[in-house]
Amino acid sequence: MIEQIEKVYISAEFRMEDKEGSEKENTDVIVLLQNGNKYSASFFTNDNIKEQSIKNSITGDYLGGKYFWVRDMLIVEDCSEATIKSVIKNLIEEGDFFYVFSKL
Repeated sequence: MIEQIEKVYISAEFRMEDKEGSEKENTDVIVLLQNGNKYSASFFTNDNIKEQSIKNSITGDYLGGKYFWVRDMLIVEDCSEATIKSVIKNLIEEGDFFYVFSKL
Protein backbone atom coordinates (compact mmCIF):
# COMPACT_ATOMS: atom_id res chain seq x y z
CA MET A 1 0.00 0.00 0.00
CA ILE A 2 1.35 3.43 -0.98
CA GLU A 3 1.13 5.96 1.83
CA GLN A 4 -0.57 9.28 1.11
CA ILE A 5 1.13 12.51 2.19
CA GLU A 6 -0.96 15.06 4.04
CA LYS A 7 1.73 17.73 4.61
CA VAL A 8 5.50 18.20 4.41
CA TYR A 9 7.18 20.55 6.89
CA ILE A 10 10.66 21.84 5.96
CA SER A 11 12.55 23.62 8.74
CA ALA A 12 14.84 25.55 6.37
CA GLU A 13 11.99 27.04 4.32
CA PHE A 14 12.40 30.37 6.07
CA ARG A 15 16.10 30.55 5.11
CA MET A 16 15.69 30.22 1.38
CA GLU A 17 13.43 30.97 -1.51
CA ASP A 18 13.00 28.23 -4.10
CA LYS A 19 16.45 26.91 -4.99
CA GLU A 20 18.46 30.01 -4.00
CA GLY A 21 21.21 28.71 -1.71
CA SER A 22 19.53 25.34 -1.31
CA GLU A 23 22.56 23.49 -2.70
CA LYS A 24 24.55 24.38 0.46
CA GLU A 25 21.80 23.72 2.98
CA ASN A 26 20.58 21.18 5.50
CA THR A 27 17.08 20.91 6.85
CA ASP A 28 14.92 18.78 9.05
CA VAL A 29 11.82 17.45 7.34
CA ILE A 30 8.64 16.17 8.94
CA VAL A 31 6.13 14.27 6.86
CA LEU A 32 2.56 13.99 8.05
CA LEU A 33 0.75 11.11 6.42
CA GLN A 34 -3.01 11.03 5.89
CA ASN A 35 -3.29 8.30 8.53
CA GLY A 36 -2.03 10.86 11.10
CA ASN A 37 1.44 9.37 11.58
CA LYS A 38 4.43 11.74 11.52
CA TYR A 39 7.94 10.87 10.34
CA SER A 40 11.17 12.86 10.31
CA ALA A 41 14.53 12.86 8.56
CA SER A 42 17.39 15.31 8.06
CA PHE A 43 18.31 16.32 4.51
CA PHE A 44 21.88 17.43 3.74
CA THR A 45 23.61 18.48 0.54
CA ASN A 46 27.16 17.37 -0.24
CA ASP A 47 28.30 21.00 -0.09
CA ASN A 48 26.76 21.39 3.36
CA ILE A 49 28.53 18.27 4.62
CA LYS A 50 31.83 19.66 3.31
CA GLU A 51 31.16 22.93 5.17
CA GLN A 52 30.31 20.95 8.32
CA SER A 53 33.59 19.04 8.01
CA ILE A 54 35.61 22.26 7.69
CA LYS A 55 33.80 23.79 10.66
CA ASN A 56 34.33 20.65 12.72
CA SER A 57 38.05 20.59 11.91
CA ILE A 58 38.25 24.08 13.44
CA THR A 59 35.99 23.45 16.45
CA GLY A 60 37.28 19.95 17.15
CA ASP A 61 33.82 18.38 16.93
CA TYR A 62 33.56 14.87 15.49
CA LEU A 63 37.26 14.23 16.16
CA GLY A 64 38.21 17.42 14.38
CA GLY A 65 36.10 16.68 11.32
CA LYS A 66 37.27 13.09 10.83
CA TYR A 67 33.65 11.91 10.62
CA PHE A 68 30.11 13.24 10.54
CA TRP A 69 26.77 11.59 11.13
CA VAL A 70 23.17 12.47 11.82
CA ARG A 71 20.37 10.05 12.59
CA ASP A 72 18.01 9.56 9.63
CA MET A 73 20.33 11.46 7.26
CA LEU A 74 19.53 11.72 3.59
CA ILE A 75 21.94 13.31 1.09
CA VAL A 76 20.33 15.29 -1.72
CA GLU A 77 21.43 17.49 -4.60
CA ASP A 78 19.71 20.53 -3.08
CA CYS A 79 17.25 21.26 -0.28
CA SER A 80 14.64 23.03 -2.37
CA GLU A 81 11.02 22.25 -1.62
CA ALA A 82 10.57 20.70 -5.06
CA THR A 83 13.53 18.35 -4.63
CA ILE A 84 12.54 17.34 -1.09
CA LYS A 85 8.96 16.56 -2.11
CA SER A 86 10.04 14.58 -5.18
CA VAL A 87 12.53 12.57 -3.08
CA ILE A 88 9.85 11.78 -0.47
CA LYS A 89 7.41 10.71 -3.21
CA ASN A 90 10.05 8.48 -4.77
CA LEU A 91 10.99 6.93 -1.42
CA ILE A 92 7.34 6.07 -0.82
CA GLU A 93 6.89 4.64 -4.32
CA GLU A 94 10.07 2.55 -4.04
CA GLY A 95 9.17 1.31 -0.55
CA ASP A 96 12.18 2.92 1.13
CA PHE A 97 10.43 5.71 3.06
CA PHE A 98 10.23 3.80 6.35
CA TYR A 99 13.95 2.89 6.14
CA VAL A 100 14.98 6.56 5.82
CA PHE A 101 12.42 8.35 8.01
CA SER A 102 11.80 7.68 11.71
CA LYS A 103 8.34 7.71 13.24
CA LEU A 104 7.76 10.52 15.72
